[in-house]
Amino acid sequence: MSDILRDQPAAATDATDQSEPATTVDQAMEALGDSSFPPVIILLSFPLAVTQIGQSAIVTTFVGLIIAAVAIQMLLSWHHLHLPKFLRELPARGPVWEKILRGVSLMTPDSEKMRRQLGYWMTLPPFGVLPKLIILVCAVVLPLSSYVYGLTNILAFAIVLLSMGLLTRQGIWILVGASCVSLASVLPAIVA
Repeated sequence: MSDILRDQPAAATDATDQSEPATTVDQAMEALGDSSFPPVIILLSFPLAVTQIGQSAIVTTFVGLIIAAVAIQMLLSWHHLHLPKFLRELPARGPVWEKILRGVSLMTPDSEKMRRQLGYWMTLPPFGVLPKLIILVCAVVLPLSSYVYGLTNILAFAIVLLSMGLLTRQGIWILVGASCVSLASVLPAIVA
């Protein structure tokens, strides 16, 4: 009986010592693969789309340059998002990272279901470059758009929609995002 009691605390300490290995941001980005680009673009452009923070030229320049860098990585067909070393080595643990990884995995569709949906052809290689190019152009124009009221919001919303289309591989998001870009191109003429 005393042997059993002696073994229990050891078993309890072994269970608490077995913690999951520390994952880094770089390992999480590698696990997401091609799906690591759109969530970053969405996280950067969504605040510009729904708030008036986009009216500041400094904010739109900073966010536009980061989105342009991510879009260039997408256009170069890199396998996952490449970040600076100090960001790559940060630990990616906790409930926030679990929710991000679970959300992205839920939004990335199954290939069989994807082929049946309308607009799937818009994400295939010849046409899949077009939304990435539109995102890059919108990101480059974003700093200049802060001088026309409301233009930053429309461009950022278009970037969010195009990124949603790339993430979910559904062409309807890309069509709506492209129509927002066309509205943004007409807005300065309407305002003037």
